Amino acid sequence: MKALLLLISLLLISISKYEPDTQASESTATKEQVIREKLRITGDFNGDGKPESLKERYVHSTSHAEIELPDPDKIEYDSLVSLAVSSHPKVYLQSNDDEIPNLHMAHGGQLFGLCWLKNEGDINGDGADEISLVLDWADWSNLNTCRIFSLKNNQWKQIGSFSIGEWQMYPSEDECLFEGFIHQDTLGNFYVETYDWEAGLVVQKELQLDK
Repeated sequence: MKALLLLISLLLISISKYEPDTQASESTATKEQVIREKLRITGDFNGDGKPESLKERYVHSTSHAEIELPDPDKIEYDSLVSLAVSSHPKVYLQSNDDEIPNLHMAHGGQLFGLCWLKNEGDINGDGADEISLVLDWADWSNLNTCRIFSLKNNQWKQIGSFSIGEWQMYPSEDECLFEGFIHQDTLGNFYVETYDWEAGLVVQKELQLDK
């Protein structure tokens, strides 16, 4: 009996001294290698009346493996650019509908992926939703281009583009939440907030689309 009681006491002492290894879980959660959350939108892009999704893919040009880049807060920007270039990235949009082709945008260049992707609705009256997107170039410029794409005859076609300043997407705390570059006025006309190179500021202009 005493031997049994002694064994039980030893077990209780060892259990009370056990502490979970929280350091290991914290290390895993804060590791430097992370995958940036990919952009995704839904809409009726082929005009069949059913919703489809488009997801950003950021992969190696040859292996097609998802590219992982270090947390930008934990590495110098120059080094991050070098890593992106050496990864030979390819950026495209992939639909959950196999009948909708991939929208290939760029490959093998200075790219981090996309920094903007939005379903703009049917802005050209063709019965399907158009999209706008901005490539996240791995460079040192804040000037960029917003491109508009439409699915025509089951092929993606760029139907418009305009200059933007990347700072437009990141308003200060005292400004309104950024909702996009393309807007519609009370009369139903579409206009864009574009960067005017000559004036050096953001202006509003009528949306111009290719036929």
